Amino acid sequence: MLLAATNLTFAQKVFSLKDCMNYAVENSPKYKIQEAKNKNADLDFRESYLSFIPSISASASATASFGRSIDPETNTYTNTTSFSNSYGIYGSYTIFNGFSTVNNYRIAKTSRLMGAEDAKLLKDDICLQTIQAYYNVIYYSGMMNLAKSQLEESETSLKSIKLREELGLSGQADVLQAEAIVAGNEFNLVQQKNNVEQTIIILKGIMSFPKDENLLIDTIISNKDEVISNAILPENVIAAAKSFSPKLKTKEQNLKVAEYKLKTAKWSLLPRLYLEGGYNTGYVNYIGMGSNKKFWDQIKDMQGQYIYLGMNIPIFSALSLQGNVSKNKNLLAIAAYEYAEQVNEVEIEVLRATQDLNGAIKEFYQAKKQTEMQEMAHKLNKRKYEEGMISILELHASSNQLLAANAQMLNARFQYIIKNKVVKYYRGEHYIEQD
Repeated sequence: MLLAATNLTFAQKVFSLKDCMNYAVENSPKYKIQEAKNKNADLDFRESYLSFIPSISASASATASFGRSIDPETNTYTNTTSFSNSYGIYGSYTIFNGFSTVNNYRIAKTSRLMGAEDAKLLKDDICLQTIQAYYNVIYYSGMMNLAKSQLEESETSLKSIKLREELGLSGQADVLQAEAIVAGNEFNLVQQKNNVEQTIIILKGIMSFPKDENLLIDTIISNKDEVISNAILPENVIAAAKSFSPKLKTKEQNLKVAEYKLKTAKWSLLPRLYLEGGYNTGYVNYIGMGSNKKFWDQIKDMQGQYIYLGMNIPIFSALSLQGNVSKNKNLLAIAAYEYAEQVNEVEIEVLRATQDLNGAIKEFYQAKKQTEMQEMAHKLNKRKYEEGMISILELHASSNQLLAANAQMLNARFQYIIKNKVVKYYRGEHYIEQD
């Protein structure tokens, strides 16, 4: 019973826009893949700073010798069967390797930041798709309500015409025309219902929502989404976008990685210094001989240590090192061009977004004015129809014009809401952080 109640409660939950965005991000396979990549980047970063620590290893072995073998004490051949152990511990540390360790650490750190920006970019892309699909559902729900209103009005007109026919004030042709108008409005209502169902399916797909469960969304528009009247200046938005854009940050970090790789390639032409040290000991037991030394005595007597300082000087490597430097110079140039190109793209995107928003503001107020005028005209036409001054077809045409004006205003408002969220995004607010 508890499980059934839980499922029922979940099925009846009304999702706000933020709920839809959170759900879409949390259940997106693409986002989960990016999270896994970021976890690998974290591991690479951990390995990069642990590479500053000397490497230490230990060994232990046991050997049984039969027949002719080398005596570990005298280093001469013997035919005695023996059993021996050896133990050792070794350490090594790179003193200088052309700052490869330092640069690899910087590369891993930058790659880690790059992965975080890629996750933000993917998250924002999922949220934007969710926003567009969400408002498409609300738009077509509004269109469905308008179609219902138009159908109710035509049904009221049909009843009035039938009453007028009974009184002898209208003919059969008027009744047939009114019935045809009702049928047309019923067809329009069915179309709008289908559009709502289609947009809900699209929204479910973006959210990775279970297809067999009912998705209810909040269709109430907040007052914060009311259309403003002032135009937006793009200059301030461009400045904010350059310091915020995950796309631009990714290209900037990619440029840093290319710089570090070029430095690593250049320093690889220098000699490398490394230090090694070790300790070893052992124990041997000659089977059948009673003169074997005790285990701990042999461990003490057979101790050995060593310290080794080495240098590796690259003299000739078939020009591979020099070629690697040249390749990384080209990669750095490519990264710089890509960064400059991304800066230009961000500026163009912001200019288009602000122009779209300013255009949406003008379109909304123009549509609002047109709707208000059309409402007045339709009220006047209804009065004319009641007084017998116009036909049912003229009244239906007036109703269609009012429906088209309302649809245009509704679409203009939702276009403004979406485009305003895009401009807010370029100002520095991720979609999921917006009110």
